[in-house]
Amino acid sequence: MIKILFYFFYFYSLRVCLRLIGYNKSIYLAERFSFVLAFLFHNKLNLIHNNLAACFGNFLSSKDIKAISEKIMKNIAKNSVNLLFFDKIPRNKCASISSFSGIENIEQAINRGKGAILLSGHSGSIILALHSLGMTTNYKPHVYISQNFNTNMTALNHLFAQKTVSLYRAGSFKIYQNDLKGIFAALKANRIVGIAFDAVKAKKFLKIPFGKYKILISEGPFQIAKRTGASIIPFFSSYLNGQNIEVIIGEPINVVDIHEAASCFMGEFESFLLTHPQDWGAWARLTLKNSSEGPVFELIGGRLI
Repeated sequence: MIKILFYFFYFYSLRVCLRLIGYNKSIYLAERFSFVLAFLFHNKLNLIHNNLAACFGNFLSSKDIKAISEKIMKNIAKNSVNLLFFDKIPRNKCASISSFSGIENIEQAINRGKGAILLSGHSGSIILALHSLGMTTNYKPHVYISQNFNTNMTALNHLFAQKTVSLYRAGSFKIYQNDLKGIFAALKANRIVGIAFDAVKAKKFLKIPFGKYKILISEGPFQIAKRTGASIIPFFSSYLNGQNIEVIIGEPINVVDIHEAASCFMGEFESFLLTHPQDWGAWARLTLKNSSEGPVFELIGGRLI
């Protein structure tokens, strides 16, 4: 109990201090003091290192992997700042620190009249990327980052605090706190929704090629796309330097066969990671397990995928 209280007051004090010094200085400190995060979670740092070696060891040297692992910890620290300032970053700031390529792919999907699913993985800048999209364009995505995303379409619970709904009043995007009916309603209205494929717990998985092995991912987002007719749009983001991010929006994937669609998406994601390996925080949650078909990656943490 004492330990819990200590962490509560420590993080609350840190939150207050960062709010007082502002976004720019908070990002600067997150970069400069990310070594503290690496020290506190050295086991995670080792896991990141091992997973990078297992997946892309043919392309990356040990020196490269070490440097990438350190960048991942920096990006995780900066993501914490982005969460803290999520509803405080104004439109002009978003416009100055974010650039989008492939924005026409969203328009192409929306023109089909079935809505679109922006499918991403967790990176150090994905929260900022979604916020900037809502603040600087006409697209206001409904964002779902879930702990409970079962393929039997039960409840969907958002990780963020209730107060982040204020983003809707700020002119960005609305965050639903209800069940999956919200996703279907948004897609039926030809809106776009954002889902992180590596943040949902599922009962049914798809085994997809990934690096030298395969990875288990939830079939949930692809089932939703198939049922609604919505397009899957790969949505990836990368830190360029400091606060600046680049958002890469892939071509729409129209889902007929969920395994083929998932393979197509993961192929796009793997290509992104080959040039931006530091921009996936879930390297810290991968575990390589043996199966009857050979080694396969799973996302650990209650199989949170």
